[in-house]
Amino acid sequence: MYFPTPELVGRARELSSLRETWAGGSVRPCRAIALVGGAGTGKTRLALELADEVDRSGGRILAVRPDWIECEAAATVAATIREQGPTLVLVDDLSWLDSRCRAWLSTLARELAGLEAEAMVVAAYTPIRQADIESLLAPLAPSFIELGPLDDHDATRLARLFAGASAGETRIAEMSMISGGNPGLLSLLAFVSVPGTPLPRTWEEAAEQLLARLEPAVRRLVEALAILRFPLPPEAVLKGFDLEPVALPAFLQDQPQGIALAPSYLAGLLASKLPASLRIDLHRRAGALFEPRSPLAAVMHYERSADPAALRRALLSAARTAEDLNAIEEARIHLERALEADSAGPPAPEIWLGLGHCELTSGRYAQGVEILAPRQASLRGSERAAACRLLAQCLERLGDFGLASAYCNEGLVALGHDDDAARASLVAELATIALRQGRYDEARSLATEAIALAPEAPSVDRDLAHSILGICHYREGRFAAALTEHRIALEGREARKDLPGIANALNNLANAHYEVGDWGPALECYERGLAITRAARDDATSSAILNNLASLYLVLGQLDRAEDACQQALAEKIRAGESAGQAIAQATLAAILARKGDTRQALATIEDAIARVERLGANEILADVYGNWGEILTQAGRAAQAWSAFYRALAVAGSAAGAKVRAWRGLARLLVAQGRPEEAVPLARRAVDVARKIGRPLEVGRSLQVLAVAEGPSVSPATDESEALLASLGVDGR
Repeated sequence: MYFPTPELVGRARELSSLRETWAGGSVRPCRAIALVGGAGTGKTRLALELADEVDRSGGRILAVRPDWIECEAAATVAATIREQGPTLVLVDDLSWLDSRCRAWLSTLARELAGLEAEAMVVAAYTPIRQADIESLLAPLAPSFIELGPLDDHDATRLARLFAGASAGETRIAEMSMISGGNPGLLSLLAFVSVPGTPLPRTWEEAAEQLLARLEPAVRRLVEALAILRFPLPPEAVLKGFDLEPVALPAFLQDQPQGIALAPSYLAGLLASKLPASLRIDLHRRAGALFEPRSPLAAVMHYERSADPAALRRALLSAARTAEDLNAIEEARIHLERALEADSAGPPAPEIWLGLGHCELTSGRYAQGVEILAPRQASLRGSERAAACRLLAQCLERLGDFGLASAYCNEGLVALGHDDDAARASLVAELATIALRQGRYDEARSLATEAIALAPEAPSVDRDLAHSILGICHYREGRFAAALTEHRIALEGREARKDLPGIANALNNLANAHYEVGDWGPALECYERGLAITRAARDDATSSAILNNLASLYLVLGQLDRAEDACQQALAEKIRAGESAGQAIAQATLAAILARKGDTRQALATIEDAIARVERLGANEILADVYGNWGEILTQAGRAAQAWSAFYRALAVAGSAAGAKVRAWRGLARLLVAQGRPEEAVPLARRAVDVARKIGRPLEVGRSLQVLAVAEGPSVSPATDESEALLASLGVDGR
């Protein structure tokens, strides 16, 4: 970031392109243009030049930073534009785009694309984000302006404007040469230039000289922070020190969130150099937080300070809050840098825990175990409990439920009876493991205990426990109770703005709607959750939703869409090495292939899934997979094996009523095919009764079909009832 000059230099062609795009509202009401360039190339300065012109011509300006705006507010922005006419939306500083900001930008683009009101989005970011931003802005068909260095003539001219004629042509030429045509560095060189002393050669050296000059003068420091556009409302900062406001464009003063433009690299350095007394005074007198807003920005802040303990805390926070692959990789880079810096002694626990979080969040579960397993025993108290929880989460996803439970219990022992919040985390993980193994009573008991231990306010563990209770109700056929628990979990996650958690809650809600035949709400929840996970690049949750979406498409008879969604889900589960998830996706794919008539490939796929789940001992999954296997074997004419498959499903179903309904219906169908309808009727009736009891209309309709055949279609009242029920659901019952 640099100190603006009254005149924009060297960007006439780019400004002309911006003007033309703004003027094109009559052709395309909502459009977008992206300013792409490295640090200091003048992206913000160019956007402000256009904004100033639009402001003078009567247009509305909305300058935002996604990390200042709630995701839900994207629709509000669109509504405001619709009401107030032509609007230029400046979206600055997208270089720290996390999953919440990505979802906000994606929502904004979709909302604006549907508007007839005139609006133009100008987004500024560094080249590393280009592919990412291009996909998010796709609904607006963005064009791109790349900002490179200024040529020698413009760089010299800009240096002259910054430094003034008194600097001399030799000094001006030297500034131009050192800057390489970068306007930001050029402005900084001019600001710190002192006649008769050598110029700094890098950004870092120039920043240090700036700090040395500003520290003695509080007034000039605060003025410089406002000029540098540090993300604080400038009026609050200046009033706190009884200073006159810095002159800023009127449209920026009107922004509700203050200066909503890029905080500079220099401002981070300035913040790290402020004495503690001044930071405290700024908190007290100005009511403004003088701390980096992004966890990764905080890491960079403390890397430049002499506070290693604060750096370690910031590193762990950045790893815990990273929600997308870009943020995870950036956090990993900083953690590994800290690891190298600590090479003289044993690394701090926060570094290992941070690396473990990165591996877990990115789906590298085996690597997470490799990092944490050898080191957890050397930790004590809450740190050991945190390591055990991470290990358990990685192992649970790898399907090693026994070892995952053992680590949770080790963590509880390490905590003793202290720290209820940490105990809630471990108990919630034990509930997750019990759920994965189909032990619903135990899972329900543990989830209830976790809720009692967790803080009253919405928290990760409280929301997870409600979600587990919802899944237990779902698996046991209590869908109304399941919907209630999942809605509580969704509300908590929305209150915490936990996008991955919101996507999971939507997936669970959709599953419950699916089971009671509410296809519309189910599809809406799946699609909303999928949009969030794709924007956040949360492949693990995305694959789970895709698999469930494939099941819905299968019910609706949209077989090609079902297969495409399922193949995507399976590919991600294979990549992540998640055995249980891979088996579930294989079972769904097998059902789709069978419906398409490819029973040979369907059997090969389902048998691979069975072998995988039997190794895991995951009864929750196994009952459904056996039932699926029995249906495919029946279709293939292999009755003896189908009998065995359905009986295996009943043996492991436990309290999973839905799996039992499927097995009873499958056995009844086999008995009818063998000419034993009188034996089939009791099984079919049991399937109908239990399906009614648990509120699964699709299962009721399918079971009634079998009952009608067993009783005789011409005499059975089940014939008309099944046809009417399945028709009301819009499915054919297969």
